[in-house]
Amino acid sequence: LSFQDLCYELGDGTPILSDVTGKVEADKITMLMGPSGSGKSTLLSLLAGLSVPTAGGLQILGDDIANMSTRQRDRFRGANLGVVFQQFNLIPYLSALDNVLLAARFGSAGMSGSRQRAATLLERVNLPLALHQRAASALSIGQQQRVAIAKALVQKPKIMLADEPIASLDPANATLVMDSLRQINKEDGLTVLVNLHTLDTARAYCDR
Repeated sequence: LSFQDLCYELGDGTPILSDVTGKVEADKITMLMGPSGSGKSTLLSLLAGLSVPTAGGLQILGDDIANMSTRQRDRFRGANLGVVFQQFNLIPYLSALDNVLLAARFGSAGMSGSRQRAATLLERVNLPLALHQRAASALSIGQQQRVAIAKALVQKPKIMLADEPIASLDPANATLVMDSLRQINKEDGLTVLVNLHTLDTARAYCDR
């Protein structure tokens, strides 16, 4: 994943990112650093194809997603990227399990074995089996965050983009989630770009 001279402006011309260049190595966990309001979430949104840069180049897995159509970006994201943003993007009336399965349905890997994988991922991020059928709206913020992480992983993405994925978790569950990400990174070769708010966590889990 690489980007060159990336710029992004709001509709009124207000600059959010200016001439940002960087590279994320394959099979590594990389931390995205910067003060509050510096554009970290905007950069992740551009890399996910949810926004389009005003200028600059952006290549993911050899494809120039900046010049794709909206439909092409959506398909590319579903096939290759797992995205975790602070809003969670869960459907409130669906159960935790069904939210994860919905992501599987719209991805590229198909539904075969998805139910078992979804349940396994929920357990790996420490969401007890008793909560798998509970509506997302009835879960705590921390539990919703863990569902969002499982949802991002269900399609076995090549790259995961995560915006403060442990910000809503207590220390024990934050450690469990980061341990799970590191394990999947090692076992499946998952490339991770993550915005974390503590350097201690970054030092413990990130390669760069």
